[in-house]
Amino acid sequence: MADVTLTAQTAAAAGVLLTWTPGDGTNDVLFANTGHEVLLVKNSHASDAKTVTILTGGTVNGIAIADVAQSVAAAAIYAYGPLPKYIFDGAGTDTVTVDGPSTSLVFALLKV
Repeated sequence: MADVTLTAQTAAAAGVLLTWTPGDGTNDVLFANTGHEVLLVKNSHASDAKTVTILTGGTVNGIAIADVAQSVAAAAIYAYGPLPKYIFDGAGTDTVTVDGPSTSLVFALLKV
């Protein structure tokens, strides 16, 4: 099965009804990063926390930049971003990779 790719939804003064995309339990979640997106992660599990890791893929003077790992509490929504391109674009691909596949996690990408 292929990675799950998110499409950015544009924020608006009048509001936007978010469309959530489920993780598939196996593959990474990817999205094109312009540096103006906020990643929303919702844990739909009733009692278990789930870990999300946003891969950096970057280095500074040859030293790897640590990935962002976060435990998302049961029934919680976390927001990440905007994610600077110079830190979060994996290997210069203009793509952010989110590791931590789980069928309990759902994702929305909001362009601000």
